[in-house]
Amino acid sequence: MRAGGGTISDMSTSTRPRKDHLDALAIGILLVCCLFWGFQQVMVKVTVAELPPVFVSAVRGVGATLLLWLWCWWRGVRLFERDGSLWPGLLAGSLFAVEFAFIYLVCSTPRPPA
Repeated sequence: MRAGGGTISDMSTSTRPRKDHLDALAIGILLVCCLFWGFQQVMVKVTVAELPPVFVSAVRGVGATLLLWLWCWWRGVRLFERDGSLWPGLLAGSLFAVEFAFIYLVCSTPRPPA
């Protein structure tokens, strides 16, 4: 067990009551998440002239990976156990990679004057 929590099986048998609606904290977290996602599109457009899109994407990916590993360590989630999620996870990751490739491609394509 790691700092901050137990194993995955410990978390699934929690004694906390299940909520039927989103509370103020959940709504706030969702709003902040949406703001970050929307701001990300603006940052891509602003930085594409100064930094190569692949570099910006790599920095975002490395930062997200480090934050995810830190969160999993803190919560005690074991990432490298065989639980059948490898192939679906690789598929989801590939779809995200394709999505961001298209975003950077569109943002770096010059538009004709109107």
